Amino acid sequence: MTVYPERMEWVEIYLMKGDLHRVTTELQEARLIHPMSVSGSKDMRLNPSLLERRARLDRILDLLAPMEEAVKGLKALTVKKTLFSVPEGSSLRAVDSWLGSIEAKLEPFERELREKEESLERLDEIKGRLIPLSGLDLDLVTYSSFRRTRVRVGTTRRFQELRDLVEGLGGNIQGSLLDRKEGLHSVMIAYPSSCEGRMKERLKGRLFSEVVIDVSSLRELLEGTGHDVDMLNLPISRLIMELESVRDSIDTSLSSLRKEGSNLASDILPAARAYGEILEIELERSRFSGTLERTRYTSIIKGWIPKRRLRPLKDVLDKRAPGRYHLDHRGPTPDEIGKNKVPTSLRNGWLGTMFEPLTNTFAIPRYDEIDPSLWISVPFILFFGLMLGDAGYGLLIMIASSVMLVLSRYSPALRMTAWMGFLLGLATTLSGIWMGAFFGDLIPRVIMGRPASPLFSVTFFGYHMPYDTLSDPMLLFKVSLYLGLAQLNLGIFLFGIDRLLKKDIMGFVKGTISWMLIQFGAVIFVGALLIGWWELDGTLTAVGGVSFILGSVLLALESKGMVLFDIEGYLGDWISYTRILALGLSTFGLAMAFNIVGRMLMDINVVMIPFVVLLLVLLHVFNLLLQSLGAAVHSLRLQFVEFFGRFYEGGGIPYEPFGIERIFTKKVPQKRGSRRNEDVS
Repeated sequence: MTVYPERMEWVEIYLMKGDLHRVTTELQEARLIHPMSVSGSKDMRLNPSLLERRARLDRILDLLAPMEEAVKGLKALTVKKTLFSVPEGSSLRAVDSWLGSIEAKLEPFERELREKEESLERLDEIKGRLIPLSGLDLDLVTYSSFRRTRVRVGTTRRFQELRDLVEGLGGNIQGSLLDRKEGLHSVMIAYPSSCEGRMKERLKGRLFSEVVIDVSSLRELLEGTGHDVDMLNLPISRLIMELESVRDSIDTSLSSLRKEGSNLASDILPAARAYGEILEIELERSRFSGTLERTRYTSIIKGWIPKRRLRPLKDVLDKRAPGRYHLDHRGPTPDEIGKNKVPTSLRNGWLGTMFEPLTNTFAIPRYDEIDPSLWISVPFILFFGLMLGDAGYGLLIMIASSVMLVLSRYSPALRMTAWMGFLLGLATTLSGIWMGAFFGDLIPRVIMGRPASPLFSVTFFGYHMPYDTLSDPMLLFKVSLYLGLAQLNLGIFLFGIDRLLKKDIMGFVKGTISWMLIQFGAVIFVGALLIGWWELDGTLTAVGGVSFILGSVLLALESKGMVLFDIEGYLGDWISYTRILALGLSTFGLAMAFNIVGRMLMDINVVMIPFVVLLLVLLHVFNLLLQSLGAAVHSLRLQFVEFFGRFYEGGGIPYEPFGIERIFTKKVPQKRGSRRNEDVS
């Protein structure tokens, strides 16, 4: 069991220039070193050929990805990804060969697809311009044939004013009402070309909104898509209907083309993503190499590595640069630790690893700080189970988690989530058995018709089960306070362990022993005066008083005089754990209310039974989702606020080793006699 994050070592690797590419390639696959970049490096530019390949590949992905029929839902969890084998030293040659063949294959398809999409966009734009003119007795051939007479079409909300203006300038106007409420008219204005200047000047502003129709563009579109251009002789209202048919035709051919694209996507995209991963690996290596310190003949790799991985690092160097490297390593200095320059790598067992994402959600631990992942695991599971506290709900969670475990065998992250769900369901089931809750009181009330009867009755070593939370809530109240006291003191204990490991004896005394003394003194007085556990005599009074006062003085030294606020905060944190009681009661209470409604409906008429079954299923599913959310949020809050407040701050730097975790590819050894990949460093 680890208390702190992994111990790190600072390494400096001195390499000959000729070995750099081989070593960085191997380090990238091993993912060992958290690199430290060199600011102001002169060689920060990425390899242009890699960027050009990446752009070509992105174009293929952008074209085909929207047409891919992706596997969704639970089925996606059962699909095993096909890994492409990448021979060592041949990756870029494979990318170039594949890009050339695929681009030649996709070029005619892409061109036709773009033409269809552009035609559809142009058609929609032109049709949108024609719709406001649908009331005009005008065809587009006539509209475009005027030479000496100027014709303008558009809309207006001040038709009478516009007509007076046009006729006053020697023109003619034709209008049709489009919207009586808004007073919107479609209008056509005709006037001699000699009046162009005056008419154009007077029509400025809000009086007239002109609509410009590009007839030649529409003619070209119809010819390009194989449709009859004679429809341009039709009145605008009928032309709009014909254009809708044209649009349906283009849309149908576009759908057929996209279906073809979907087939192409299923054939091409797996390889495209694999080659994309290869390029990302090469690009990352290029970035990494560009940040290294260099001399004319050597390069220096600097960074952090977990201490336990020094041996694998030496193996890599012996394999790729035997006898031609120099490795220096040391532990972090106090200054580096104090300035938070050392990255954090968490290393927990199965249970602690499961809760690392929750810890990181709050804050990543600093290098010199206790990792709380393991310490929140059992309390979180226990608190969730007590808050939800229903065996029926717990069994449903366990079943759903078991299904996810089976389906997610190819996804480690989902498997970890499924295991967490299973443990939460198990805790909920056990709590529900203790409290005698199975979908509330479903069995006694709805099925058996005896709501006063318990779900079962068993006595273990003199303790009777089940425990009735509604008739005796004080027991769960006490359990909540005991659990809260235990976890708060665990936090104080971890704070003390941290101080002791850092050889800060006075910090341990002021931060941990102080609280032990305060609590010891408080128990003496509270146990005698409020609970009646014992009689308060002179000796107890002296011991309790000295303990409380001495603890308060030590705590005042730790908190710089804010001892009263610290004690008040501790009491507030402790009382906060009573939310375990509140949520436990609300889960059972709401379930019982649903069951009462169901039983009342059944008592009205036996015919209501099928309806009651459906209603209760829906209501209990709702209660399960609602209360599970509440239990998760409040359990998490107890960890983040009350527990972490005792010893944990966070704010560390994540350990991010140089390298990319392969998802779509796997590396295979290079065949003997084959050429090595070009050096992209």
